[in-house]
Amino acid sequence: MVPVAMLVLLVPFFFASWLIEYQVSRRMMRGLEAGVVKNAVLRANLASYALLALVVMGALAVRIYQHVY
Repeated sequence: MVPVAMLVLLVPFFFASWLIEYQVSRRMMRGLEAGVVKNAVLRANLASYALLALVVMGALAVRIYQHVY
C-alpha cells in the first residue's frame, strides 16, 4: 500500500513544487519573461517527478512479484 500512496501523493506534491519553485525562480530571474520561467520549471518538475514515479512503480512491481512468487 505504501508505493500506491506514494504514487497518489506525487500528484499534489508536483503541483506544490511547481508553484513554489516557479515563484522562487521568478524572483531570481527577473530579467526573463514569466512564461519562459514557468515552462522551464514545469519541464524540470515533469522530468524529476517522472523519474520518481518510475522508481516507485519499480518498487511496486518488485513487491507484487515477491507476493505472487
